[in-house]
Amino acid sequence: MSTPLFLLIGLALATCVIAYWSDNLGKKLGKKRVTLFGLRPRQTATLMTMTSSVVIMLFTFGVLLATNSGLRGALLRYDKEKADNRQLRASNQQLRSEQKLLQGEVKSAQQQASAAKNSASAAQKQYRQVHDKYGKALNDLNQKQEQLQGARSAERVARSSERQARAGEKTARNRAEKAGRDLQKKQGELGTVNQKLKLAQVDLKNLQGDLQKAQGRVREAQGNLKKVQGQLAQDRATYLREAEAFIIETGKLRAQIDERTQEIKLLQSQKEALDSDINQLKLLQIQLAQPSRGDIDVPEGAVYADRLIVPRLRAAQIAPQLRAMLAEGRDEVSKENSRRTIKLLLIRPSAELPQELPQEVIINSLAQFLEASRIPVSVRLSALRNHAKAETEIQCAFIVFQARLAFARDEVIARKVIDGGQSDAKIFNQLLHGLLNVGESEAIKRAVVPILRGDAKLYADGTNERLFEALRRVQAMGKPVEVRLLADDDLTTIDQLRVRFEIINPTTSSAKL
Repeated sequence: MSTPLFLLIGLALATCVIAYWSDNLGKKLGKKRVTLFGLRPRQTATLMTMTSSVVIMLFTFGVLLATNSGLRGALLRYDKEKADNRQLRASNQQLRSEQKLLQGEVKSAQQQASAAKNSASAAQKQYRQVHDKYGKALNDLNQKQEQLQGARSAERVARSSERQARAGEKTARNRAEKAGRDLQKKQGELGTVNQKLKLAQVDLKNLQGDLQKAQGRVREAQGNLKKVQGQLAQDRATYLREAEAFIIETGKLRAQIDERTQEIKLLQSQKEALDSDINQLKLLQIQLAQPSRGDIDVPEGAVYADRLIVPRLRAAQIAPQLRAMLAEGRDEVSKENSRRTIKLLLIRPSAELPQELPQEVIINSLAQFLEASRIPVSVRLSALRNHAKAETEIQCAFIVFQARLAFARDEVIARKVIDGGQSDAKIFNQLLHGLLNVGESEAIKRAVVPILRGDAKLYADGTNERLFEALRRVQAMGKPVEVRLLADDDLTTIDQLRVRFEIINPTTSSAKL
């Protein structure tokens, strides 16, 4: 919330300053009746007022960007943050859809488990009902058995009565007849009871069959419940395995992406190195194709402006630096000859010769090319060929050199065994040709191309003094010694060679210069 408020306050203050300053400037210019570009004084005052307003507004906006990191981040990284947010939203939406599908599957499994539980409870209820009927049938059977025992006891009583009746002839006949009738009656009742007992046994068998069927249904329902529970556990295990596999696959894809990214970076660095070598070869081709002239005023490779472009800059940040280099080069050319101007050309790796294109097209194309660079580069506005004094148009191009490490500190560039008993001239020639010239050839092999203006050489200042000091030390030894040419610091491909001499005495310690 503080960034918009800060921007609003800054723009409001800038508006007040612009209004006050532009009004005063317009009044002063109107009073002085200044004219520019053939305009009337009033139109000139209006033009200057508008120009000053725009300049103050741009200056204020630049100060706000330089002082407020939040505003700078919001303006420069808006597109990237927006793309990242859109990608995260898409991923979140996909994960939500997958979560909904999994929740639906879990809900369906829970519904199946609930239905199985309901079926099992119904089967258990039916089992209890059959069991109750079975208990009632057993009670009825017990009652019938009690009645049968009563009938049998009555039969025994009747038989005892019959025996007593036989003892008496007269009194027992009537009783015997009566007992016979009672016996027949009881036998009829016994038959009826036997029939009811058979029916009860048949009902009991039917109830036992129903009970077995109910128990089978209960077991079937329990089996279904176990199957549903097993399926639910299996679905959960499958989901967990799929989730783990998805996580593992995601890790593998990320590892592959990182590997491909490293390969792309390596290929880009190789491409940049090849482009730099191609540019140098094309410059050499142009140099060889140029005819020799005796009145050369501007030598080929003359540098009018240079910049060190650091990596990870956007094309919109690189293009203004290239425009500033072009303006600086034109000022430098006009100092030598006011009629001279620079004609900007484009060197492409795919083209055999420089291409003549509009200035903005060349600047924007080079800015996009430098945006992809992952190492520092030196961009130089250089003359493409030798120019005579009479020429007023200097053909130049932006030449790109990669700032890579060429020699590490204390690295041995060249070495040679020199006899200190020789003359000064021989020792000097061996130091010059056997070490310095060899070091220069090695630097050329490693694409060392420093900026050399005026009388500057490949070797940095102070190299000649160190050369003569080494000459005196070797001569003082008076015997063969090994002399090494070492890098005095970490040297890149755009640095002058800063070297030192190291004299190795076979019998004593070495001496460094």
